[in-house]
Amino acid sequence: MALMKGGFIFTALIIGCMTAATTGTMVGNSTVNATLGQSVTLPCVYNPNAPLDKHSMRIYWQYQAGKDPIAMKMYNKGVMEMGTHINKKYQDKAKVAVEELEKGNFNLTLDAVEHSDQGTYQTVFMYNDKKVLECTNWVHVGAEFSKPEVSVVSCVTSVEKVKEVEVTCRTRGGFPRPSIRWSSGNCSADQEADDKIKESSQNKTFVVRSRLTVNASVGQKYTCSIFNPTLGTTQENSVTVLQCLVPKPFPTTICVIMVAVVVVAAMLFVFFACRKKNANRPREGTTAAAASAAGYDLETQKLQGNGNYGNHTDEHDSKIL
Repeated sequence: MALMKGGFIFTALIIGCMTAATTGTMVGNSTVNATLGQSVTLPCVYNPNAPLDKHSMRIYWQYQAGKDPIAMKMYNKGVMEMGTHINKKYQDKAKVAVEELEKGNFNLTLDAVEHSDQGTYQTVFMYNDKKVLECTNWVHVGAEFSKPEVSVVSCVTSVEKVKEVEVTCRTRGGFPRPSIRWSSGNCSADQEADDKIKESSQNKTFVVRSRLTVNASVGQKYTCSIFNPTLGTTQENSVTVLQCLVPKPFPTTICVIMVAVVVVAAMLFVFFACRKKNANRPREGTTAAAASAAGYDLETQKLQGNGNYGNHTDEHDSKIL
């Protein structure tokens, strides 16, 4: 009887431990917004009423793509399995903290999130071959848009006061397709904008151009807001309509002075050019005198030659006599 009583108590203790280990609270089942190219953690936490035995634990992490789930990770009685049934893409991309599993931390982290990672993820926890809990996370992938570049094509003169101008907003690199809003001050712009949203063929992000035509006055401010529905964030920028800078007319006095300076400079140039030309030309009297002097020298040479001949004759005659 005592043995039976003792066996009953031992069996009751085992059943009590198993029941305690397989009951507790769960944190999971949530919508997760992931940013393209960054890491994201999918929560699944089980808080047991008693410590967990790793040799009694089985945990499956899977990605629901269509009808058939894709196996990402599997923990089987203390060992993280890496069999052929595990999808190769997620062997390195998906990570779990093995040392935290016995504490009930079944979180899964995805590295370098891609567009194809958007979908439904499930974590199934079994203890002693009995299903204890299942966490489901719905992942939505988004990418932040760049700060918009807002510009105004025209300006308003002081005479016009109000003028039709074109305001343009440009941004890129975001995902999914955004919503665009124009405002002036605290009011939305009444005019309908011309929006062009194109998907990039390289990374499937969007390129946005929005154009608004308005009747604007000097100092009026227009704001372009780009809202990302997945991330729940807004990027915005503003531009102010400026007054046109009208060039002042050139003073008439300055024009007259500049013309006079140009005329005087031209006259001086002509004067000095003529003077230089005359200085290089020989005078008429000087040329005649030079020619006369040259002729005189020639005649002198001839006469001297004749004189020498006459002296020679006289000397010869005197010798004969």
